Formats: sequence, structure tokens, C-alpha cells
Amino acid sequence: MDDISRNALARARGALDVVAAGPGQSAGRSVGRLIRSLAMSDDMDAAAAFIEAQNWVEKDAIGRVMKAAVPGLHLGSLPADTITADFMAALRPYAVLSRLDKARRVPTKTRVIAFGAGAAAFRVGERKPIPISRASLVGIQIDSKPKVAGVSLATRELLAVPGIETDIALGLDLAAATGAAEDAVFLDPTVTGSILNGAPTAVSVGVNTTGVDADLQKAIELLLAAGGDLRDAAWVLSPAAAAKVAGLRGTGGAASFPGIGPNGGELLGLPALTSATAAGKLILIDQSGIIVDRDAGAEITRAESATLQLSDAPTEPPTAPEQLVSLFQTDAVAIKAVLHRGWAVRAGSVATYITGGTW
Repeated sequence: MDDISRNALARARGALDVVAAGPGQSAGRSVGRLIRSLAMSDDMDAAAAFIEAQNWVEKDAIGRVMKAAVPGLHLGSLPADTITADFMAALRPYAVLSRLDKARRVPTKTRVIAFGAGAAAFRVGERKPIPISRASLVGIQIDSKPKVAGVSLATRELLAVPGIETDIALGLDLAAATGAAEDAVFLDPTVTGSILNGAPTAVSVGVNTTGVDADLQKAIELLLAAGGDLRDAAWVLSPAAAAKVAGLRGTGGAASFPGIGPNGGELLGLPALTSATAAGKLILIDQSGIIVDRDAGAEITRAESATLQLSDAPTEPPTAPEQLVSLFQTDAVAIKAVLHRGWAVRAGSVATYITGGTW
């Protein structure tokens, strides 16, 4: 078993106990079984026979997807079934946008009303006129669905290994790659449309408990000054930064921030999410200012005879021939997932971030 196989199986084992798509089902399993069915044969009859021979509870759902397949399997165009739900459940731990539970879910191209500033009420004395205030309303809509994609490689030896660990490994490996790609767009201040593009920012003041607390307070100050609301706010930071914060100790050796860890938790009573893409930044988001496409779609395709440029910064044309790998020559299969999910933010800033220091 090569490194690709080992890494995929290790990722599956680490996620078995923490991610579940439903009772008795681990997220990624159905997608992994679909991937295996896709990769087993170019012949549809042979693939159908392979599926029929398996003792899978989602066998019928996978069979329907295979029968409807065109060059790309568009999960978003299918009924809400086992496969679609499983892919979105597998994606959740790896994509910040999937974990913003207080962001509003709306259809694409649907204009919704958001409060820029709410109405105010006043204490009024007897027989005194009641002051009148006016709410500020803004309209926002999701105009497009940014496309983010991830590619996962698997050897034929891995695909041939029966068992639930292999199925989960394939699904989670693809979900992790896709989630990281979306986070890179969603949280990159240099990308137009990112929630951090043009957001207020500040530089960290230190790496000890006092410095971290000052950074947290500064982020809150910046968000409030930009018109954000703390009631629906959430932190985003990298797993490494969260582990550092968890290790800080105050007087007497007690944890300064006991609610946080590498998998997230709480900071100052607000939920904290972790993403490797947030490395170098402490981010504070007002979720009420974000709308998310509820009709997110994805497509899964596979290739067996392509030549891939193994780089996270590919060039066109390739400048490093040693990065080119033939799938046919290495007896490997490439699985590509493309996620189409749009978002939009309320006018003004709905997020802020601190850079440097612990982050």
C-alpha cells in the first residue's frame, strides 16, 4: 500500500467517531461507494453488476445515480437522497460555510431583506411624546455560485479493498479537499467576494494570555464599530492557533481559555470554528450578515488516463516536468469534486480579523 492509500485510510480512521451523517452511518461512506463504483469500470453494465453484488444499504441510490450518469454526476440536480445528503454531511467538518449555523439559507437570485440598523425603543414619561426611529433596510441576493474544486488520487489497489474504512476514506478525502478549496476563497482577504475582502483588521499585540485577550477584545471592538452584531457572531482560527490558546495558563495554572481546542469550541462565550485556511488570522464573523445558497450543488467525475500536475499552485503550461504524473502509468484513479455554492454579505463589514502573534 502506497502513501496515498495510507493517508486516505488514516484520515478515515480519525473521522469515524466524530462525523456521522445519520444513525448508523458515517459521513462519506455513500460518496466513497459511489466513487468506487465509478472507478471500477468504464462499462456501465459491469459497474451495475459490481453495485448489485455489494451488500450496501444505499445500493439502490447508487444504482440510480449511475444509471443517470453523464460525463459528470451532478449531485445538485438529483433528488435529495442518500448520496447528496452524505456528501454535504462529509463536507461539513471541512468547510466553514457549512458550519455557520446562523447564516440564512436562501435560493440563488432571490432578493432578501436584511436590517442595516434596527428600530429603537425609548423609555417615555407620562404624557410625553414617544420618539420615533426608523429601521434601515438593505436588500441582498446571491448572484452566482463560485466554483471550487478538489482532486483526490487513489490507487486501484485501494479501490479494490473491500470494507467500510475504504469507502469512508474515499468520501472524506474528497470532502476535505473540496472544503479546503472553498475556505481558501471564503476566507482570503485578497479575493473579491470573500467575507474578509475590505474587512477591518489589526495586528496582534502578543502571544501570552494578556496579548491573546487583547486581540479578542480588539476583534470585538472592530466588528461592533463596523455595525456587526455579537449575538450571532463566531470565531474562526486555525487548529494550531486554537491549540496554542488552549495551552495558555493563568494565575494558579488554570487554563485561561478552557472552552477551546484544536477542533474548536468556545471563546468568550462565542462559538469557535477551526480551519487550516485561517492560519495567520483570528477571524470574527457576524453570521446574521451572511446569506448562503441553500441549493448548493456538486459534481463528481473520475479520470484514469490523464496526466496530472501534482502541485497546489499549478501553472499553464507546467514549468516543473517532475510534477507531472500519468494515472495510466501509476495505475491510479483521479476523482474530482466541484462544489457550486454561493454566498453574499450585507453591505458594510460582517467580519474582522487580527493577524500575527498567536494566530
